[in-house]
Amino acid sequence: MPTFAEQLTQYMKRVGITDAELARKIGVQRQTIFRWKEGTVGRPRVREDVLKCAESLRLTPEESDQFLLAAGFAPEQPPLVMPVAAPPVIAPVAQPLPVPAPEVNPSELTVPINRVSSPEGGDPLPLSLVC
Repeated sequence: MPTFAEQLTQYMKRVGITDAELARKIGVQRQTIFRWKEGTVGRPRVREDVLKCAESLRLTPEESDQFLLAAGFAPEQPPLVMPVAAPPVIAPVAQPLPVPAPEVNPSELTVPINRVSSPEGGDPLPLSLVC
């Protein structure tokens, strides 16, 4: 953003007004305007002087607000507040559906317990002989 001094110089050139004319219109000394333009004074001390300058320089409301801000004062019109969107609603993650177990024939799961295979790979031995 341009400084107060830069804006004042720009607006005075645009309107074609001298330091003396502006000083007379707003009720300050010509040296005050010169110091503002040169930046030897950081900024005006009185907000009303800036408002009178803005009026004399025929600034738009937006330009006046920027001029006030550059001088270190609050703008006339409060800044527009953009509505803040609500955070997105995140749907809960659906639990995965249970996967059904494959159908198994119970007879395939049955292991005969009364017989144990012989170490030689022959016929199963009766359990009573293994123990």
